Amino acid sequence: MEKKVKGPASGIMLTLLYYTKKGKIPLIIGVILLVIGVIGTYSFGSISVKDAVTGNTNPDRPNPVNGVSPLYTEIEFIGIMIVGLALIALGIVLVTSAKGQHSYISK
Repeated sequence: MEKKVKGPASGIMLTLLYYTKKGKIPLIIGVILLVIGVIGTYSFGSISVKDAVTGNTNPDRPNPVNGVSPLYTEIEFIGIMIVGLALIALGIVLVTSAKGQHSYISK
Protein backbone atom coordinates (compact mmCIF):
# COMPACT_ATOMS: atom_id res chain seq x y z
CA MET A 1 0.00 0.00 0.00
CA GLU A 2 1.44 3.31 -1.06
CA LYS A 3 1.55 6.17 1.37
CA LYS A 4 0.02 9.43 0.16
CA VAL A 5 2.40 12.35 0.36
CA LYS A 6 0.74 15.61 1.33
CA GLY A 7 1.86 18.94 -0.02
CA PRO A 8 3.45 21.69 2.06
CA ALA A 9 0.21 23.71 1.95
CA SER A 10 -1.60 21.12 4.06
CA GLY A 11 1.11 21.33 6.72
CA ILE A 12 0.92 25.10 6.78
CA MET A 13 -2.88 25.03 7.10
CA LEU A 14 -2.66 22.46 9.90
CA THR A 15 -0.20 24.70 11.74
CA LEU A 16 -2.47 27.72 11.30
CA LEU A 17 -5.47 25.76 12.57
CA TYR A 18 -3.50 24.59 15.61
CA TYR A 19 -2.36 28.08 16.60
CA THR A 20 -5.71 29.78 15.95
CA LYS A 21 -7.34 27.47 18.47
CA LYS A 22 -4.91 28.64 21.15
CA GLY A 23 -6.71 31.96 21.59
CA LYS A 24 -3.76 34.19 22.34
CA ILE A 25 -2.40 34.16 18.78
CA PRO A 26 -5.58 35.63 17.16
CA LEU A 27 -5.74 38.12 20.03
CA ILE A 28 -2.18 39.32 19.40
CA ILE A 29 -2.65 39.48 15.62
CA GLY A 30 -5.94 41.36 16.14
CA VAL A 31 -4.28 43.95 18.37
CA ILE A 32 -1.50 44.46 15.80
CA LEU A 33 -4.03 44.91 12.98
CA LEU A 34 -6.12 47.26 15.12
CA VAL A 35 -3.10 49.45 15.86
CA ILE A 36 -2.10 49.50 12.16
CA GLY A 37 -5.69 50.41 11.23
CA VAL A 38 -5.92 53.21 13.78
CA ILE A 39 -2.58 54.74 12.76
CA GLY A 40 -3.41 54.54 9.04
CA THR A 41 -6.92 55.90 9.52
CA TYR A 42 -5.58 58.77 11.60
CA SER A 43 -2.87 59.73 9.12
CA PHE A 44 -4.96 59.45 5.94
CA GLY A 45 -8.11 60.69 7.69
CA SER A 46 -6.44 63.97 8.49
CA ILE A 47 -5.56 64.37 4.79
CA SER A 48 -9.17 63.56 3.81
CA VAL A 49 -10.59 66.05 6.31
CA LYS A 50 -8.17 68.74 5.14
CA ASP A 51 -9.22 68.08 1.52
CA ALA A 52 -12.91 68.22 2.48
CA VAL A 53 -12.47 71.52 4.32
CA THR A 54 -10.60 73.12 1.42
CA GLY A 55 -13.12 71.82 -1.13
CA ASN A 56 -10.95 69.23 -2.87
CA THR A 57 -13.35 66.32 -2.35
CA ASN A 58 -12.62 64.37 -5.53
CA PRO A 59 -11.83 60.83 -4.28
CA ASP A 60 -10.12 59.89 -7.53
CA ARG A 61 -7.52 62.63 -7.18
CA PRO A 62 -4.36 60.96 -5.89
CA ASN A 63 -2.32 62.62 -3.20
CA PRO A 64 0.83 64.04 -4.78
CA VAL A 65 3.01 62.88 -1.87
CA ASN A 66 1.93 59.25 -1.66
CA GLY A 67 0.46 58.72 -5.14
CA VAL A 68 -2.73 57.16 -3.75
CA SER A 69 -6.20 58.49 -3.05
CA PRO A 70 -6.38 59.40 0.65
CA LEU A 71 -10.09 58.60 0.82
CA TYR A 72 -9.75 55.06 -0.54
CA THR A 73 -6.68 54.43 1.60
CA GLU A 74 -8.56 55.56 4.69
CA ILE A 75 -11.39 53.16 3.82
CA GLU A 76 -8.88 50.31 3.45
CA PHE A 77 -7.38 51.07 6.85
CA ILE A 78 -10.87 51.07 8.37
CA GLY A 79 -11.34 47.59 6.85
CA ILE A 80 -8.04 46.46 8.43
CA MET A 81 -9.25 47.86 11.74
CA ILE A 82 -12.54 45.91 11.48
CA VAL A 83 -10.64 42.67 10.76
CA GLY A 84 -8.45 43.39 13.80
CA LEU A 85 -11.53 43.88 15.99
CA ALA A 86 -12.99 40.59 14.72
CA LEU A 87 -9.77 38.75 15.54
CA ILE A 88 -9.72 40.32 19.00
CA ALA A 89 -13.28 39.14 19.58
CA LEU A 90 -12.35 35.65 18.37
CA GLY A 91 -9.33 35.58 20.67
CA ILE A 92 -11.38 36.70 23.67
CA VAL A 93 -14.00 34.03 23.00
CA LEU A 94 -11.34 31.33 22.62
CA VAL A 95 -9.47 32.37 25.77
CA THR A 96 -12.62 32.56 27.91
CA SER A 97 -13.96 29.26 26.58
CA ALA A 98 -10.62 27.59 27.31
CA LYS A 99 -10.68 28.94 30.87
CA GLY A 100 -14.25 27.71 31.25
CA GLN A 101 -13.28 24.22 30.12
CA HIS A 102 -10.35 24.06 32.53
CA SER A 103 -12.45 25.20 35.46
CA TYR A 104 -15.15 22.68 34.56
CA ILE A 105 -12.64 19.82 34.37
CA SER A 106 -10.95 20.72 37.65
CA LYS A 107 -14.21 20.64 39.61
